[in-house]
Amino acid sequence: MNAKKDTRQRLIDNTLLEQYKQVYEMYKHATRLIKEDNLDSAEVILQEIFHDNDALQIPIEIYKTYILLLLTNKKEKQAKIFLSNAPDEIKYAGEMIQLKQKYNLDIEKESINSKKKFLFS
Repeated sequence: MNAKKDTRQRLIDNTLLEQYKQVYEMYKHATRLIKEDNLDSAEVILQEIFHDNDALQIPIEIYKTYILLLLTNKKEKQAKIFLSNAPDEIKYAGEMIQLKQKYNLDIEKESINSKKKFLFS
């Protein structure tokens, strides 16, 4: 019985590892596009990360990159809405609080919409 449990746990761990590898490959591709000044394509890739990986805990640096990209693309309202819909551990992390202060992202005033609605509107 323990052997079955261990095998099942390893399969779950390997599946999660593969999902995270895919997320980081997409993230690396998006950051390359940003460096090449292909911001619209990078935005689409980052949107896919958030849309296709609801079950994963997306790392804060990906949230931060996406928000900064939205701000660069003059999409402040979308950045506020996106941040409003972020998990609390992201929204209230020190890095994000600094980002909110630096760019005056007062998310309390924004209406909180569904993340999926935002991503594909």
